[in-house]
Amino acid sequence: MKKLIQYTMNYSLYKERYNLNVIGESDIEFLIEKDGYIYRCAKGSVSKFTFGIQSMISSSYLKYLNDNIFKETLLEAIELEGTKIVVLNKETAQFCRVQKYSPNIETILNLTTKKSKYLQKIKDSLGNFYTYEKCNPISSRDKVIITCPIHGDFEVSVSNAVHNHSGCPECALEYKGYSRHIFKKQCSKNNGIGKLYIVKLKSEIEGEFLKVGITSHKNINTRLIQIPRIYSIEVIDVFEGDASKIYNLEKLIHKQFRPIRKMPLVYFNGRTECYPAEIYENISEFIGNKLK
Repeated sequence: MKKLIQYTMNYSLYKERYNLNVIGESDIEFLIEKDGYIYRCAKGSVSKFTFGIQSMISSSYLKYLNDNIFKETLLEAIELEGTKIVVLNKETAQFCRVQKYSPNIETILNLTTKKSKYLQKIKDSLGNFYTYEKCNPISSRDKVIITCPIHGDFEVSVSNAVHNHSGCPECALEYKGYSRHIFKKQCSKNNGIGKLYIVKLKSEIEGEFLKVGITSHKNINTRLIQIPRIYSIEVIDVFEGDASKIYNLEKLIHKQFRPIRKMPLVYFNGRTECYPAEIYENISEFIGNKLK
């Protein structure tokens, strides 16, 4: 009986301290109504009482958050993960996680703002060539998934994407300089035939300039898809031949005309292979002599 008296004393203390609306009770527990929800609580220690207060049914807790904490915001609590709440920002379609029992709108908004900020930095660095539906960065240390339209998903750190312009690693093999072995291997899919191309790029700010490069693709537009859309692209010449000869020819062109190359203002892989438009005849003549 002494134990029951102790329970009763604690229960009375709880009831007064927390202004509880008791809607039912037994010798060892009681039911309370709070914010439209019903909780089952022990008449024992404070820790048991606290546990009872926080032991909400998940769906009820999420409803409580959305009806009260996140009311009239673009945030929605959608799932419980252990001690955290998964929150959706319906404006940015970004997710974040916050502590279950201390949801803070300012913290959540700050996290979703960070995601938007880092995502925009990645897009500014890599451009519109890739798609970013799976990219949800919170900090510069995060690794994110970006989708290449040619090779599919790849993983990269936010820091490398933003500061080093690190994009698709498979595209990088093509655009940052094939080794002779890799170029020949890729051209073997096309009976050992490689292509050397000259294209004219043009923008309102920079005017016209040339880009010279090689590709193993049958359709060179597949190769040119990474060039930022700020530039219009006109294919001027395409030369086909044995992969080794095409590879050597490109190296000779860049060695010959390197002193007068042009560096575009906008970053893209292959921008070191660009030259002033007015030397087109010189490059064309050089190629003609080497192909004789």
